[in-house]
Amino acid sequence: HALLYLQNHAGGNADLAGQAPEGADRKKALQWLKDALLKISEAHDKSYQLPVKWLIGNWRLWPDEDEADGKKDPGFVELKSLAIRKLDGIGKKYEDLYKERKLGMEL
Repeated sequence: HALLYLQNHAGGNADLAGQAPEGADRKKALQWLKDALLKISEAHDKSYQLPVKWLIGNWRLWPDEDEADGKKDPGFVELKSLAIRKLDGIGKKYEDLYKERKLGMEL
């Protein structure tokens, strides 16, 4: 299901927000996304990085939210929670490397 979203990427077409490609199940694609993020976080498996990046950036995966009702998409909320719990360590690791190598001075 994630593959269908990747093969039918919306590009810059925001009109496709929340419209699953034919035959794709959003819940299954989100589950794949969560599993892939865990592989990146726990197993340091970099082979998932590009598919995850492109899947997260696909308008089709994310329904257009109505800010007026104050409701957030449950799939997004769960993904955000996972990121806070599991992925902050990755950011900390790279932040330490950034400081250690004084990359800020070069950039």
